[in-house]
Amino acid sequence: MKNDQRFQNVIKIRKRFNFIRKSFRADTKVFIPLIFLSALIIRLCFAILTPAWQSADEYPHYWVIEKIASTHALPESTPEFPSYEAFQPPLYYIIAAFVAELYPEKLTFSSTPASPPALLIMLRLLSVIAGVFILYFSYLIFKNIPDLKFKDILLSLLFLSFLPTFVGVTSTVNNDTFAILFSTISLYYLTQKKWDVNIAFMSGLWAGIAILTKLTSVVLVPVIAFRIITCSRGKINRMIKWGAASFLAWSIGAVILIIRNIIQYGSLPAVNPGVQTHFSISGGHFIWALRNLFWSFWMAFGRIYQVIPNPIVYLVIALPLTILAIAGWFRIYKDHDALLQLIAVAVFFSILSSLFYTFSYLPGTMTSWGKNLYPVLPFFAIFFVVGWNSVSGRFPSSLSISAVLMMLIGSVWALFQLITMR
Repeated sequence: MKNDQRFQNVIKIRKRFNFIRKSFRADTKVFIPLIFLSALIIRLCFAILTPAWQSADEYPHYWVIEKIASTHALPESTPEFPSYEAFQPPLYYIIAAFVAELYPEKLTFSSTPASPPALLIMLRLLSVIAGVFILYFSYLIFKNIPDLKFKDILLSLLFLSFLPTFVGVTSTVNNDTFAILFSTISLYYLTQKKWDVNIAFMSGLWAGIAILTKLTSVVLVPVIAFRIITCSRGKINRMIKWGAASFLAWSIGAVILIIRNIIQYGSLPAVNPGVQTHFSISGGHFIWALRNLFWSFWMAFGRIYQVIPNPIVYLVIALPLTILAIAGWFRIYKDHDALLQLIAVAVFFSILSSLFYTFSYLPGTMTSWGKNLYPVLPFFAIFFVVGWNSVSGRFPSSLSISAVLMMLIGSVWALFQLITMR
């Protein structure tokens, strides 16, 4: 009797478990809004609680916004603080200036941590809103990739939601967030299954808008070119037609930027006017550039990037995760859709362009080169998640889930460090 009773109890437990499991599978789409909500909450916490000017280059970015709002003209860039960001493409600053005009107060800089004033919070919220739209268009990109399962889409969204440096970028005053948003919209068109002239035009147009916001978006040019070549499937007429449509659309933004640079600085690129540059590639310089690119991609906070974990954390956690993703990617790369090949190409070109930019600076310059990779950040999310899943063996999502949890912990830790600076 006791054995029969135990058997019946086991059957009941299994039925309940199966019901819960089926219900969980049926309601997995509820996780999408929950992910968006959690991403929004953590960014709002950073935007509201981070002390004033304790994010990298926040006051110089605000200075450009304030000058445009008060003078209705683009300020001149010089190497000195706080005007050294004025050389940047102007689109973000013009948009933000409309917000600044709503507040009569003129903010001043102080290195002493203090509560952020209302205007600063509003400008930060502009980045938060853009960050949410980045997640939305990234979600659409993930749905465009045939090889991604629903769990891969969830994990890629979680990657973007909690990647520490990206959380910081999308909750402070900077031009990166809007450049990433416009680039992500371009990638959304780029990953469409059916290509035509209109898709090529829209992808190029948004890439041009992105370059009007930050020059790091130029990485989209070779990525779009690669997509056009692969989609045209050797048909020269189609390749020329799509290429011309995309290039002409991209040129709208590029030409506007070039005209601004020539009129204001007498130079085509106008990158950091007056700053001493020295392009060189040596062994030590390369290691320095690669190290800066690596650690700042994962986790970099603070006005002078002083809020970072112990280097051991990067060596024990971030470095193995990166190596495992690369190893996993090589296992599956050749057997998958052309869009995954596009992702690999985009990741490669973004790293190459960021390193090229870094080599133009003197060794020892402290900056966050990692965010220069963010114009194709949705592709990086796929790269890491797919790579991790392919090396996870019997538990294909375990490594990705662990990585996302560690990123969330890192973001919360950084927020606490910033708050306690007061």
